Amino acid sequence: GQKYGATWVTGVVGSALKYDGVNDYAKVSGINSHVLGDMTQGSISIWFRYADSLDNGSKPIQPLMYIGKSDTTGNDDCLIIEIGHNDPQNSTLYFTWIRNGELPLCFSTAQNLTPETWYHFVGMVGDHVNDYGQNNTGYLNGVEMTDRNYNYGDPFTKVFFKMYPSGELQNIWFGYGKTRDSHTPDFEFLAGVVDEIRIYNRPLT
Repeated sequence: GQKYGATWVTGVVGSALKYDGVNDYAKVSGINSHVLGDMTQGSISIWFRYADSLDNGSKPIQPLMYIGKSDTTGNDDCLIIEIGHNDPQNSTLYFTWIRNGELPLCFSTAQNLTPETWYHFVGMVGDHVNDYGQNNTGYLNGVEMTDRNYNYGDPFTKVFFKMYPSGELQNIWFGYGKTRDSHTPDFEFLAGVVDEIRIYNRPLT
């Protein structure tokens, strides 16, 4: 991977990358298409904190992690984990899958998150990822988000990397990303810190 402008700071374990919200980002490229493309289920784990609110509306989202296309042409196809959604009063966390410009699955926290606070999030998709027989869920700071809000899909929606063409899974960015064009026509930058990103090929227990 490579970092562009991001600086090293103290993280939850060792060092983490801090992004200035202007033009900093980190990128993992050259991913073997089968590494992600064969995954029908799994978990995505990330530690993060964000700098402040969404600049009174001038910054539509705070992107933590993005996996998808490198340009804005054609339909949106991606996974994005982000703070906020085009509203300066909204600082909830979103776990969003977009395919062909549609959203098969998107859930968010029920409450706004607090700036300059470390959070740990795990998004999980698979067969029966919890005791309720649901196919997706999220954990925030080790506690299941049973009050999560579904903007698209429902707890029984199962969507993971296998449903995407392999060529669209070759770019992984941190501190940089977008949702579908109607919300973020351009890529946006994070003001905050991201640490300890991990992708598993199974739902964690």
